[in-house]
Amino acid sequence: MVKKIICLFTILFCLASGISADDRPKVGLVLAGGGALGFAHIGVLKVLEDNGIHIDYIAGTSMGGIIGALSAYGYSAREIEKEVSGISWPELFFDSKNRDYMSYSNKTSSAKYFMTLGFDRHGLKNSPGIITGQKIHNKFNELVGPCSNYDDFDDLPIPYRAVATDIITGKEVVLGNGSLSDAMRSTMSIPGVFNPVEKDGYLLVDGMVANNLPVHVARDMGADIIIAVTLSHNVVSRKDLKGPSGVANQMLNIYIYDQVQKSLADADVVIAPDLQGYTSTSYFNFKEIETLGEQAARRAIPHIKNLVGPKNISNIPRIGVLKKKPVIIDRIEVSGLDSYERSLVEKKLEKFKGELADADKINSVVEDIHSSGQYESVHYYVDSEGYENVLTMHVEPSKKGPHFFRLGLFYEVNTNVHESYIFNLLMGLEFNDLFIEGDSLENEYEFFSGITATTRYFLPFHDYFFIRPEVKFRYVPDKDESLDIGIESTDANRTEMTVASSLSLGTFNRMFGEISVGFMNEYLYYDYELSEFYFEEDFKGFINSIFFKSRMDNINSVVLPEKGNFLELMLKYSDTHMGSEDTYFKASASFWQYFQFLKRNSIGGKIFAGMDFATGLPFYEMKWFTYVNAFPGYTNDELLAPNILGFVLDYKFKICEVGFGATRTRVLLTLRGGWAANYEDFNLFNGKETYDIYGFGVGVGFSNSKIPIWLEAGWNDNKRFTLHISAGNKF
Repeated sequence: MVKKIICLFTILFCLASGISADDRPKVGLVLAGGGALGFAHIGVLKVLEDNGIHIDYIAGTSMGGIIGALSAYGYSAREIEKEVSGISWPELFFDSKNRDYMSYSNKTSSAKYFMTLGFDRHGLKNSPGIITGQKIHNKFNELVGPCSNYDDFDDLPIPYRAVATDIITGKEVVLGNGSLSDAMRSTMSIPGVFNPVEKDGYLLVDGMVANNLPVHVARDMGADIIIAVTLSHNVVSRKDLKGPSGVANQMLNIYIYDQVQKSLADADVVIAPDLQGYTSTSYFNFKEIETLGEQAARRAIPHIKNLVGPKNISNIPRIGVLKKKPVIIDRIEVSGLDSYERSLVEKKLEKFKGELADADKINSVVEDIHSSGQYESVHYYVDSEGYENVLTMHVEPSKKGPHFFRLGLFYEVNTNVHESYIFNLLMGLEFNDLFIEGDSLENEYEFFSGITATTRYFLPFHDYFFIRPEVKFRYVPDKDESLDIGIESTDANRTEMTVASSLSLGTFNRMFGEISVGFMNEYLYYDYELSEFYFEEDFKGFINSIFFKSRMDNINSVVLPEKGNFLELMLKYSDTHMGSEDTYFKASASFWQYFQFLKRNSIGGKIFAGMDFATGLPFYEMKWFTYVNAFPGYTNDELLAPNILGFVLDYKFKICEVGFGATRTRVLLTLRGGWAANYEDFNLFNGKETYDIYGFGVGVGFSNSKIPIWLEAGWNDNKRFTLHISAGNKF
């Protein structure tokens, strides 16, 4: 009905102008693929619009398919320029999950491991692409709306076709109906980089593989005159092969040169911007590439006007963006999952029933689902079926599990008058869904700075509760070190060995954290000397204790946090009546709160405390605050004390954001100041304060989800300078 009204309006306008709508030549615009080089298409569209050239059909491949879809949807060239120039394309090409939406278990894993490999009983499992393309798909949905499902792309303001390639047969697939955002996503799926898109039995990748300049597609749509925009896929000389990107670009040029030449022979007008010096990855050169497209189009305008004639160069009305009116969702349909997983996703979508289809709200839930780590991709659209409006969501299960091998590493060095360093390697082996849905068996092995082996089994029940048995062995060999504590330096020597088993019962929230209580049996061997000023201990024996743990994690980064909050509490109690060889009652707490302001700035604070209630084991579990570079100007080992209370004020400024490997990295300037007090006993107000410490630090951090790096120059109240360097997450 909408199409008929539009056509009738156009015919009446043309008749009123004395122009027949049927006797003018129909113009088809064909836009080639080329990654960032496709920004030239926007310049071409601007010139065509400025000169009144009416386009009747659009066909495109890859970036040409994306720009063409936006034009066909009704965006003007300048509207496309505004939207596309505001996109951080490199950021869209990274699959790093939003930690705000990660499940609590995935937050815990991401805070320890930098690499994860999935496997099952048949061997290693990998995705067909490095990037799932979820962020790109979400962006396309934002641009063309969740109601972008069409029986025919002829129903768009300008009839449109996208070209993709079936990776199974290698044949061209012309996309002319269905979800417009899916078509945009399919046509630019570079093989091996992006996951293919499944549609109508095809496994679709970038149309560049089969047809990078689909002139015949526009001709088949009914175009009499073809304007083809090609993107300089000329083979370059040896002297022009500069760096890896130059070689990669040359391979692309060689592959598609012949097919493009054949398509150009069938075009009536060829616009070929001179893009020498730019490549398909030149995403930061938007304006220059767009300008080159404008220049090339202006040179072609006289020829185009001569071909299309005066009947095309007229004030034919431009329809504008034909955004479908938001509809009320009557029904939810989820596909691609088993019944259990489908019910979980349906619960998240239930709130949309009876509500308007709001793209922002639906995208938020899509990001939540995808960031859980359980799913490869999430595609959705809203369509009408009879008298009902249906939110249809296809969820692709993760191809990386159900079991995982993980690696983590942490390196830290503090260079000063007393140099200290740590290097740890962590290996994890996780088995999921062994006996029931949602259970997991985790094994962790830590090497180099001591040896640690841990096995724990997580058994959920009634959705929000769990039982967790755990066994742990830890051995730290003789370690001699010199520490700056208070007003003096002191020598420390310690050997530790712990064998522990525990059983805990708790409740958990899949997004934020858990609370648990339990019983622990430990065998401790401690040979600990921390100068006569503090204590000397040599303890061997069993400790049986009951404990309470609580951990809530809503922080965006454990090493370099910028927003969110974090809470960790621990209480442990034991005495001789429980079969222990000594009394034991301790508590520790850590709370972080961070918030962002003015886009690039964040400020926050960390409060930490450890309390020993005058027990017989003052040396055990004193390292209350073990995260990376906890206190400016001091090492973590220098915070050892039976009772400690401290505060750190933290400011960060985001200098820039860059891409390293397969993740985005924020470059941050950090400024910190801290105060802490150590006490001989738990009575903090009895005047028996042992000492206060102060510190200040300035540094630069490279914050990402893989291996964050932090460098900080620190000064403390002993007028000592410390250079801190760390890489990775502390376990």
